[in-house]
Amino acid sequence: VSGAVREGKSVLETHSPEDRSLRIASVSLAGVESAEEAVSSLRAFFPKWRDTPVSTRAEILFKAADLME
Repeated sequence: VSGAVREGKSVLETHSPEDRSLRIASVSLAGVESAEEAVSSLRAFFPKWRDTPVSTRAEILFKAADLME
């Protein structure tokens, strides 16, 4: 949230549907307070994103997609 790593309220473990003993990931789940803070932060940032040229936004999103592959 706002560039800071936060501890979640709880953890959701995901497992392979083929082999339930194989854990795929552990995902930290946010509480209400963290979620509200994230929404507030995003609302404050949105005007800057909205005013960023489309070509720049596309570059950012393509780079993010490449990092996820």
